[in-house]
Amino acid sequence: MYLVNKTAVITGSNSGIGLACLELFAKNGCNIIAFCRSENDDFTSLTSNLSKIHKIKITPVYLNLESKSMLKSG
Repeated sequence: MYLVNKTAVITGSNSGIGLACLELFAKNGCNIIAFCRSENDDFTSLTSNLSKIHKIKITPVYLNLESKSMLKSG
């Protein structure tokens, strides 16, 4: 229970190792800032469901590091 009331930043959290980490950290009570390249309904639904099931906060952040326009600060 080392993750309860902690916050993790997880990149690539919509697939592969990132998704596995997202699910494992959520299961262990960790709040999460979850990075994903682009917004989609499946990921939004997944993070919402995990938040409700495990009573944690997941903040999805959509950021494509390959997009120069997304990286420019205004």
